[in-house]
Amino acid sequence: MLIFIIFIYKASNAISLGRGPRVNAIGALAFQLARLGIGVYALLVLKLSIEAVILAYVIGYLVQIAINMFFVKANFKRDFRIAISALRKSVVFMIPYIQYILEATLTWVAVLLVSNTVPVSYFESALIVSNLVIWSTSSFGGLISKLSETKDPSLIETSLKLFSLSGSLFLLLALADGLPLLYVLRPDYTAAYISLIVLSASNLLRGFFQIFFIQVST
Repeated sequence: MLIFIIFIYKASNAISLGRGPRVNAIGALAFQLARLGIGVYALLVLKLSIEAVILAYVIGYLVQIAINMFFVKANFKRDFRIAISALRKSVVFMIPYIQYILEATLTWVAVLLVSNTVPVSYFESALIVSNLVIWSTSSFGGLISKLSETKDPSLIETSLKLFSLSGSLFLLLALADGLPLLYVLRPDYTAAYISLIVLSASNLLRGFFQIFFIQVST
């Protein structure tokens, strides 16, 4: 369910970014509010565990997809010429995702080495919470899009300031609330807190990397 929803979300987000970067900021804010509200309700009221996280993500993405499609007035017509052009221009943005895929294969290696899937569940629980920092990269998405059009170098400085502020706040949130969040997912997962610290710091550095990578590419 999440794979299908994320696929639609990525497509709608790319379209809205091309039509108007401001829409992405609105959609990202709506996603966070919906995800947080549903997550808290599902965890505290419905007493769900990992199902609460899945439900929160799915509803959050659906809200963001609806906002994206509403603002861009999508008609869902097929145009292969535009699709090919978009594919050619999106190669730059594919590189980080290739890195994510390679990183994800490490979980397979871990399972083969220890012949057990339990360590992977600990890692994934820490990854879920540490991704709070990655979400702050939406703060500079619109500015990077504008950079490709105007080539104004001052946008890089603005992007760095925005991400430094938002990324630091989300990093603080992940570190301060990481332990109780891991406990809510499963009490045993609190053992993954050190991994959470490392992954959160890594995600912050990854955000800075994306800014400079896209700057060089554009």
